[in-house]
Amino acid sequence: MTSEAHRRWTARGHRWREALTGTPGAAALAALLSVTVMLVQAAVRGEYPFGDLPRGFDDYFAQFVPFHAMLQHLLHGDPAIDAQFNWFVGLGQPFLPDYAVYLGGPWTLLIGLFPVTRVELGLVVVTLLRVAMIAVSMVVYLRIAHGAGQPVLAAVVGTAYATSGFVLEEGLYNPMWLEGVAAFPLIALVGHWCRTGRHAVPSVVLIAVLYWSNFYSAMMATVGAVYLTLMMAVVDRVPLRRLAEQFGRFAVRGLLGVGLTLPVVLPGVLAGSQAPPLDLTFGPRDVPLTRYLSRLFSLTELLDFSPGLAVGTLLLVAALAFFAHRRVPLRERLTFGAGLVVMLATMSWGATRPVWFGFTEPHGSYFRNAFVVSGLLLVLAWRFLLRPPPGLLATALGGGAVLAVLGWLTLIHRRGPHHPWSTPLTVAMVLAAIAGAAVMAIRPATRRVVGGILVSLLVLELGLNAVVVEQLRASVRVPMGRWYADADRDLALVREHRATGQGWPPYRLDAAGYSYGNQSGLLGEPGLRYYSSTFTEQSARVFADLGVPSLANGRLMGSVEDAPLFALFSVSARLEHPAPGRSGLSTYRSFPLVRIAPPARPAAAEVAPVFAHRDGLWDEPVHTAPVWATRPAADTSTVPAGSSIRLTGSCPAGGVLQADLRPVGGAVTLRPAGATSGGRRVDPPAPAERPAPVTVPLPASGAVDLDYVVDDRAPQTLALGRFACFDAARAAGLVDRAQRDAPGLVVRGRHLEATWSRPVSGDVIVSTTAVDGWSCDVDGTPARIVPREGLLSLPVRGATRVSCRYSTPMLVPATGAAIVSLVLVVALGVVRHRTVRSSCRRRR
Repeated sequence: MTSEAHRRWTARGHRWREALTGTPGAAALAALLSVTVMLVQAAVRGEYPFGDLPRGFDDYFAQFVPFHAMLQHLLHGDPAIDAQFNWFVGLGQPFLPDYAVYLGGPWTLLIGLFPVTRVELGLVVVTLLRVAMIAVSMVVYLRIAHGAGQPVLAAVVGTAYATSGFVLEEGLYNPMWLEGVAAFPLIALVGHWCRTGRHAVPSVVLIAVLYWSNFYSAMMATVGAVYLTLMMAVVDRVPLRRLAEQFGRFAVRGLLGVGLTLPVVLPGVLAGSQAPPLDLTFGPRDVPLTRYLSRLFSLTELLDFSPGLAVGTLLLVAALAFFAHRRVPLRERLTFGAGLVVMLATMSWGATRPVWFGFTEPHGSYFRNAFVVSGLLLVLAWRFLLRPPPGLLATALGGGAVLAVLGWLTLIHRRGPHHPWSTPLTVAMVLAAIAGAAVMAIRPATRRVVGGILVSLLVLELGLNAVVVEQLRASVRVPMGRWYADADRDLALVREHRATGQGWPPYRLDAAGYSYGNQSGLLGEPGLRYYSSTFTEQSARVFADLGVPSLANGRLMGSVEDAPLFALFSVSARLEHPAPGRSGLSTYRSFPLVRIAPPARPAAAEVAPVFAHRDGLWDEPVHTAPVWATRPAADTSTVPAGSSIRLTGSCPAGGVLQADLRPVGGAVTLRPAGATSGGRRVDPPAPAERPAPVTVPLPASGAVDLDYVVDDRAPQTLALGRFACFDAARAAGLVDRAQRDAPGLVVRGRHLEATWSRPVSGDVIVSTTAVDGWSCDVDGTPARIVPREGLLSLPVRGATRVSCRYSTPMLVPATGAAIVSLVLVVALGVVRHRTVRSSCRRRR
């Protein structure tokens, strides 16, 4: 081999060695360790895909699994969804806001590689990739911005961040928060680049990707990253003028990055601001310090009610020992100490907390920014580990501080860790840290062996914490089910139903067999129910007026079994699970998605508002007030608790009795007169809940003979105006006529076109809410939309073709702003390139 070839091979070997032992190798090891911890805890507990234990809690199955299924349908070209509009849920709703909140980023695009029956497996893979990205981001940031250090130690610190208490408690069942965890160190890295004046274009691109992934959690990460960058500037004694220059650079790069994502971010922000008001924030508004301190330890879990801060006992000891290390300058210790205290104060104090949440009140947990505290603790631990050898005194003081906090919480405030193993584990790990530091101080030659033992103990603690936290959460949260358990059977039923010609379009299917919303996306058949933080108050009010049950002030539509409502909403079938392992379909006669109807007529004045609103969608009124024979003396009277009153009267033959009841403090039951059990029970609604009207079957004659029974908890107000007769025979005739006159229909995402074989006049009603963004043409001429009871409607005369399209509000100006941002980024890159090139020429 020639000397030149030998040099090339040697240089290549050096590059491989640097890759394996430098930042790339440390990042890869961190990713491998963090994913291994997650897989081991799932396998130990028997969670899917390693066993039959469901992974789903709350929003995981109610939102994330079905939304990923909808994205899968979009990627596969399903005409029921496109980038702007989604027919699968809520009678059709804008899709870009849901994409921005729940589905952003590059990882979710991989969901298109999985079949719909294994969409949860795809979500598991995407979640693991996010966890790996969290570990990588922390390793890269620490080694670039704070010092290289030992690659294995960096990998373990990254693993601790990726398996921290916040990730286990919030991120695994609510995967969108994982994007913010990864964003914090990466945006802090951008801050470091801004301080050094490097990597302008990569900084902008990185921020754009992070805000595309999840703008809400990226916003919290940005606040934390700016805060950390400011502390670093104070430590380095940066002059004010230079500091203003660095943060001006930070602001410009951040604004350009966010500008690139505006077509995705802005619809999500606007929809969130238009969502129904909601006060379902968990935990106290003013968070006591003890609540934060109690969560620093492993094997603790209080989902949503306190922040998950655990990063491993050994690293917690290192973070606290940082403040006692004599080799750390006093200014640095004081800066980071004061910064940590101020950060906790701003997160806890009601006046400053909104800064972390974009000046809004969070809907859910107050602690979704807790990952910033975990990240800062790991930065302190890393800066301690960078100064070898770890001082025995500093380690002892740090361990003593951990034990002092643990004892104070346990003995005085009685808010110690919640698992019986937590305290012994913490004490043992603290003693191991002190003993290890002592051995390394006495015999420096043992540092590699002792360090390896401590690192192994830390990884074992992280794995044990992952298993126990999942067990603690499962003990207080009931899993919502498994999609894959019923997938094949349910999808076969849907295919059979669609083959009858009663599927989409023009008819929908209600997924009543599932106790959570959005499942129509899993079935691949548009439906009624919807649950999203972007559900606008405009649409929620439409459903509330028409008697659709809901929770969270309209954000979560409940299950409904209401044939008259199904007729109005074009629901032709209802999927049910009558028993475990069984599925069935109930069918209904319903209006098609698009129909022609006479102009609306006034509803009967004496019926409840919900039935009057429904009458506004029928071709003619089908609700009337019952003719009462036996009734209270007044239309509104009080029925004492524990008693009942008899109601007799009549409705049209073949009809049913409906009642929109609102019991307060106790339940009301409508049952056949003289019966002692059975009937239709209506419980008092929870806060921000709206119950559905109840339907009481009547004999063919239409005779009404019921007992209005009040339980013994509270008296109830009986309002006869809440009752209405539904004329089922007349309604069936109207549905049959509409089906005979149904137009030809083409629906592709945000585009809809209906054609009739002969000219029609009246109101064209589309069974979807008339949200802002719809526009329609009649025979090629723009037409004015006149919503009918909140549904999309427009008057026509002698028309044969109606086409409507949906355009996301503010999308055009947002796209324009993104184009301007892109031009500025390109210009910035050109200027930077020329500056660097001219600088290199001057050096020559």
